[in-house]
Amino acid sequence: MRRMQTSSCQISHAELTDSYAKARKVIETLFPSSSLDELSSMTRQQLLIRLQASNKAPPPATETGSQDHLQVLEPSVEQNFTWDEVSETESETSRVADDVNGLAFSRQSLNASYLGISSVPTILKVIAHLSPHVQQRVPKGPEAWRSPSTLAASPDDMACLQVDEIPLINAYFSHVHPVIPMVDEADFRQRYLQSNMEEDEAGPWVALMNMVLAMGSMASDSIHFNAHNHFYKRALPHLNINSFGSGHLYMVQALALYSGMVLHFLNKPNMAVAVMGATLQMAVAMGLHRVQASQSSTNTACHPANGSIATRIRTWWSILCLDTWASSTLGRPSEGYWDPAITLTSPMSVLQDLVSHTGRCYLDAFAKTHCCILGLRNDIPCRQ
Repeated sequence: MRRMQTSSCQISHAELTDSYAKARKVIETLFPSSSLDELSSMTRQQLLIRLQASNKAPPPATETGSQDHLQVLEPSVEQNFTWDEVSETESETSRVADDVNGLAFSRQSLNASYLGISSVPTILKVIAHLSPHVQQRVPKGPEAWRSPSTLAASPDDMACLQVDEIPLINAYFSHVHPVIPMVDEADFRQRYLQSNMEEDEAGPWVALMNMVLAMGSMASDSIHFNAHNHFYKRALPHLNINSFGSGHLYMVQALALYSGMVLHFLNKPNMAVAVMGATLQMAVAMGLHRVQASQSSTNTACHPANGSIATRIRTWWSILCLDTWASSTLGRPSEGYWDPAITLTSPMSVLQDLVSHTGRCYLDAFAKTHCCILGLRNDIPCRQ
């Protein structure tokens, strides 16, 4: 008899436990944010009101639109891309909030170009997916994207005509040159001080000089915020379609600075990569991809159209790094100039010679060159 009573008690306890668990699950489903003690003190009418209020609650912030889902990080293969970066008088909004640099995060009406998996907007999409509240902090409306300045001429730009250009050259070789040690500093300074220039060198030299001055203006602490516009516009007549017919080292270097630095600063990334592709082809046509340090390395008094052996080696590697940086930032395939046809000397020995002559630190250039070599060989993203 006792055994039967014990067995019956055990069954009753199990049934009660199961019933309690089911009841608690129902209550937690209906009232997930309320405790059982709080609910037990409420009337039936109060419970109904609480239940109706919870059903009207807004959806959780973790829900995002289909455009932000991680499965659509790359655009569809059927999507067409169009953009316009030519106009110098386009709206201030489109000038600042271009799709490549990611500042157009909240704007869907922009002209778009293809951006791959390693691009800035893709990274922002992942951030928004992991932290949805970030999207709510992005400014809305065109007023939020107005540029503090435009490319239009201003009194400050006209004043740049009277500004001493030597400090801008110093700023270039102090801040830009250690990153892309392409231009021969001694040769540049000497030719800048010369008043006469052969006619066949005038165009390439003027283009390079103004690109150096434009980059030096960006890198300097000049009070003229738009000073670079004056030199940029002064170089444009020498950087037209006819410039690709000039196989001159100065022109290749000018186009490299123009496409690898200046156009990106002006938020014209698609124009930049197009010009960079042509610049690489010019460099290949000049044989820069096959220059070796053993080729009469003592011959430093070369024709300016060719440059010294060390300058040609540094120019090729600088262009290659600029192209790789842009490709990884945009998530696009690079030119991939890495095959048995390239017999170029490693830039490391050339950079070491540069350090011994100038005393400047080129660790950044060392690191970026290594990164670009890895990126070219293995298609690994390499950022600036």
